[in-house]
Formats: sequence, C-alpha cells, structure tokens
Amino acid sequence: WYPFTDGVVYWNEDMPQLPEMMDWDQLFADGNLIGWVTDTMVWYAQTTELAYYYNSMTSHPNLIIDESGFIFCVWDEVTTLLDINNYMLRHVFGRMSDDGGSSWWNIVGLTDDFLYTWSECVFPYAAKNSTDEIHFIMQEDPEAGLEFYGSQGAQGQVAITQNNQIVVSVDKSDFYVAINEIEAIPFEVSQNYPNPVNSQTAIEVNLSQRGTLSLEICSLVGQKIVEMRKGDVNAGNYTFVIDGNSLSKGIYFYTARVDQQFITKKMIVN
Repeated sequence: WYPFTDGVVYWNEDMPQLPEMMDWDQLFADGNLIGWVTDTMVWYAQTTELAYYYNSMTSHPNLIIDESGFIFCVWDEVTTLLDINNYMLRHVFGRMSDDGGSSWWNIVGLTDDFLYTWSECVFPYAAKNSTDEIHFIMQEDPEAGLEFYGSQGAQGQVAITQNNQIVVSVDKSDFYVAINEIEAIPFEVSQNYPNPVNSQTAIEVNLSQRGTLSLEICSLVGQKIVEMRKGDVNAGNYTFVIDGNSLSKGIYFYTARVDQQFITKKMIVN
C-alpha cells in the first residue's frame, strides 16, 4: 500500500494472464481495469486529507453474478467530500457487465442519496443472490477512516462515533448508464479556503462556458442563510468571499449553480 494507490482489476479464466507489472494503461487497454476513483479532483488533494485504511483508493470489491450471467461489481472509493476532521469521505460505487466481463457499462454511484452525502460509506458486503435488485450491507458513520488509527495519532476517526450497518438495494436497471449518457458539468468548485472558517473564506468557481452563476449557503438542516448572484457571466474564474463573522459556529453546505446544474460542498465555521 502507498498513498493514492488506485484501481480495481477484473480477471477470469478466459482472459490472458495478467502482466507481472500492473501497468495502469495496459490494464485499461486490455479491459482488466474496471474501477478507479471517479472524482478526479481527489488527485489535487493533500495526503493529509486521506483517511487511513491502508488500502487502495478503490477498495473492498464484491462481485455478484445473477441467473442471467450478468456481473455486478461494487466497491468503496475516496471522494473529495470532507468530514468534520477534513478527511475525504468514501462512498460506494458499482459497475455492470452483461457479456461475462468482456465489456463494462459506466461506473455509477450507489450512495448518491442526499442522506449519505456527508457520511463515510465503506465496507460494502454484497448478497450472493439477487432479484431485480442487488443488495449489499455497508457501514455508515460521520467520520472517515478507522478509529483504531485515529486513537494512535494517525489519520483516522478522532473519536468513537455511532456506526450504522445499512442495507442498500439498487435496481439493476440503474447500472445501464452509458458513458455518452452522462452530461459533463461545465464548471469546477473549489473547497472553501480557509476551512474551518474563522473570519473570512473564499470559494472559487471555474466555468468552461458562459452561464448564469450563483452561490447559496445552507445550514445543516437545509435553511438558506446566504445567497450571492453574479448573473450571466462568461467562461473564466470567479471568486465568492464569505464573511464568517455573520455565521454561527457549525457545519454549512454551499452550493454553486450554473444554469440548471449545481455542485454542493461542506464548510465548517469555528
């Protein structure tokens, strides 16, 4: 294990032997590399934001093969969503093959429900049998990493928290998502800096095309606290400056909107 090691590899007995050196590009070209971190902004993060499990950025893979021979793979992976300790949270993702592993549909998020947005979703354990849905159990809690490492001063949970074992059922049709069906979001939103906020913090939005830009801040229970509008703007970088003194201590969500698309992130006010 090494920080930022990544990748889920699939192999079966009808495939050529895997190379001794696991070259990413070669594995992808040969169809063996089926899972990877989908949030590319993870690679711009600091190693200090990586909660320790001492395994891959895409880990704990499970396979389900149904009565039709369709293969479903689920795993957990690191995202840029941050917990209260500023460690990156993991969520559960999956992918399906309907031709015995020769090709795979696009990677899909399986814990996209807003209920889990700010949770660590880890250790998926899939049921062998399925219906029209696949079923798996996962551990859900508010902090990234293991408390075992945090108690020893490493990058893990700072305190013991409630860990919930959640049963998740996903309709098989949700896995039929082709790459060209996903609409790319034409902008990027930075993590507010500094975070946690003491007096003032800044959020940068980078647009790749013209659009109507706004930003809103909501409390933990969804109450809108601040709304800032820049109107119809050209492609480029735009900065929103937030006065932390006007906000009470706690956790907030900020959402940048460009036309009908949006990105939400979390910030902490001290």
